[in-house]
Amino acid sequence: MLIHYLSALYSFFCLQSFLFFSFCLHSSYVFLFFFFFLMIRRPPRSTLSSSSAASDVYKRQRKRKADYDQVKLPGEPIGCETGFLRGHGTYINNSQLTASVCGVLQEVNKLKAVQPLKSRYVGEVGDVVVGKVIEVGQKRWKLDVNSHQDGILMLSAVNLPGNVQRRRTAEDQLQMRSFFVEDDAVCMEVQQINQDGSISLHTRSERYGKLGEGLFLKVHAALVKRSAQHFHSLDCGVDAILGNNGYIWLSGSTDQGDEPQDPARMLEQIARVRNAIVLLEQEFMMISVQSIMQVLSASIQAGLHPKVERENRIRVRMTAMVRVRVRVKVSQFPGVG
Repeated sequence: MLIHYLSALYSFFCLQSFLFFSFCLHSSYVFLFFFFFLMIRRPPRSTLSSSSAASDVYKRQRKRKADYDQVKLPGEPIGCETGFLRGHGTYINNSQLTASVCGVLQEVNKLKAVQPLKSRYVGEVGDVVVGKVIEVGQKRWKLDVNSHQDGILMLSAVNLPGNVQRRRTAEDQLQMRSFFVEDDAVCMEVQQINQDGSISLHTRSERYGKLGEGLFLKVHAALVKRSAQHFHSLDCGVDAILGNNGYIWLSGSTDQGDEPQDPARMLEQIARVRNAIVLLEQEFMMISVQSIMQVLSASIQAGLHPKVERENRIRVRMTAMVRVRVRVKVSQFPGVG
């Protein structure tokens, strides 16, 4: 009896040992499988090898080619699938969608439209714009914002003196000319785009409102580079407001501390900045703080007077444009990229 009991116990331990070693062997196989899987996986994108670098260059070239393919010339056919919708800047020619203006192709689902490179300003909510008052109406001002329609600034969208928060009354309506009158330059923000295409504006911020002494300048709206900041204090002592609508305001900087400002020096710097912006527009290049400062420094190094003559303008164009193209990466096609 004892012998049978010992033989059964021995068989049980042998079975447990076999199962344990089988489990360990299976686990080692699984571990080796995952180890080799991790070893043979694709190397990370940050690997600095010749193949990855060549692949990145090829991808950038393909992206640049795709960006340039988005630029359409008048009369150029636009490839479309069946069921497309014709948008602005296009027409149908022999059952083929064709661009009618020179611009950038924009696709929204099946809608195909071409946004012209040179056109009036098309407002977007949140844009910083500079405008001129052209009419004082009932509870509203009409302003020229370089758009197809006049901008509308309601009396309720203007801060009252002392930033008082209350409903506008009839007395406030009678005092509208104490806020803005005709030909006043005003800095505003686009509040909303109405259904008829008109632009609603507001000045409910300390940085917005009536502009004082300064220089008003008009350029193509498409040339003003969109950025998070459109209020700039240049190193030359000039404050610039680059409006998204193509209207630019230049004035003397107010951040000079207690140092007195020389009026002649301030006017000279404003004239130089104005000349730089005009040259950038003539070359149809994007207008930003970097490009303005590059042209400004080139004109100063060339020893040109702010009142640029025709011969000097050719000199500064030859020197400044080269510096801008080399040091500042500015796209020749606004809206692409």
